[in-house]
Amino acid sequence: MRRVMRQVSIAARGLAPVLLRGEGGVGKNHVAQAIHNDSSRASKPFMAINCRAIPHELMASELLGEENDIRIRPSKFELAEGGTLLLDQVDSLSLEMQSALLKMIETVYVMRLGGTLPIAVDVRIIAATSEDLEQRVSEGGFLPHLYYRFGVFNITIPPLRQRAEDLPLLAERFLARITQRDSRATWIDDEAMTILRRYPWPGNVRELESALERALHQSQDGSIHISHLPDTVRQGRVMTPHSMQPQPLLSMADAEREAIIRAGWACRGRVSKMARNLQIGRTTLWRKMKRHNITPDQFKQ
Repeated sequence: MRRVMRQVSIAARGLAPVLLRGEGGVGKNHVAQAIHNDSSRASKPFMAINCRAIPHELMASELLGEENDIRIRPSKFELAEGGTLLLDQVDSLSLEMQSALLKMIETVYVMRLGGTLPIAVDVRIIAATSEDLEQRVSEGGFLPHLYYRFGVFNITIPPLRQRAEDLPLLAERFLARITQRDSRATWIDDEAMTILRRYPWPGNVRELESALERALHQSQDGSIHISHLPDTVRQGRVMTPHSMQPQPLLSMADAEREAIIRAGWACRGRVSKMARNLQIGRTTLWRKMKRHNITPDQFKQ
């Protein structure tokens, strides 16, 4: 995440549109907020729209606004004037709305539905997606020129399972917010933290926050123990839909690292047993672990 946060800091100083990529729940909205807060627009509005949550037939009036003899409805670009507009799940926009967004980015003007005059707007656009936009472009579902507009700041946020070392810090930050909100001390014991680090978190940061919130409700004294964690987390059971859904692809390096980490937890860091389970030589495993900065100690309780 240090690399991601360096990119965030650079993007905050820029003016071009930003594209945030990553699986659902990795914290794209938080990163967008961080870019806004660290920019010169921090004192202006930050507005977020989930493009997938708005029906296609209503999106034009929601995003562009409208005007007629009875009323004037400002566009979201106008409401975020001087600030930042986050378009979450931007891949859900129809081609017509993508074209309208592209025109607004290129001309810095917006035309309300039913309007006769273009309206100048000053707003930073941040888009977020969990989809493969390159594939969507090749299939004709996403405008190439809009995709290219997001080429300056294109930030990918890795899933939580690939950055298990961040988990204690994320948990600590979340519990600190709870402590401030509820005016009571909260903490996680070492055994519960070991279980949290072992679980692959398919729902990423969002799932982690939900699990900790639930655990705190189960706790009587603000201390989270193993018994307070959800069954799925304690038992390592990943919830998956019954229907086949496309899963995010991993690079060969990421797949190799994940296989080693899973073997490490299963074998409690015993390298010889890990090598047997992975069906590779012990020396080969040591070399791969060194390449991925993995040590046996991180799997020992």
